[in-house]
Amino acid sequence: MTSLYGPVTDADRRAMQRRHLAALNELVKLGMTRKLPPLDWHVPHSFSPLVGIVGAVAPEHHPRNVFGAWLDALSRHPRAKAKPLGFLGTGATLSDRTTASGETELLAAFDVRAAKDAPRVEVVLRASWYEAELDPDTRALSKPARRT
Repeated sequence: MTSLYGPVTDADRRAMQRRHLAALNELVKLGMTRKLPPLDWHVPHSFSPLVGIVGAVAPEHHPRNVFGAWLDALSRHPRAKAKPLGFLGTGATLSDRTTASGETELLAAFDVRAAKDAPRVEVVLRASWYEAELDPDTRALSKPARRT
């Protein structure tokens, strides 16, 4: 792997992992403070974003509501800034779409700093489900989230 500045070293990867872990620690604290359902977090090995995935949630929660609660919490966080989803090509910071196969997918991206002067970390929130995966009575996910 290379960057604009040359080959990526093990030290570069470790530094990025430390930044991801510091940001993750802040996000877990934010979730605890706001009493949000926990997300399944994916910590990348290098320069990919930190990803929070809405997994199987408590029966009283619809995955859209869990995603919305986290989106609101990050939007109000003083060290988080919404970031355009580049693949959309529109400058939009939120994607809410249903695929031809019936999968609903929600995505949002933020730049998050673990501390005021800390380097930014890209964080992506993701929720996806098929209606068949929702419990017919509670409308919550009844199956674990898929990893993509």
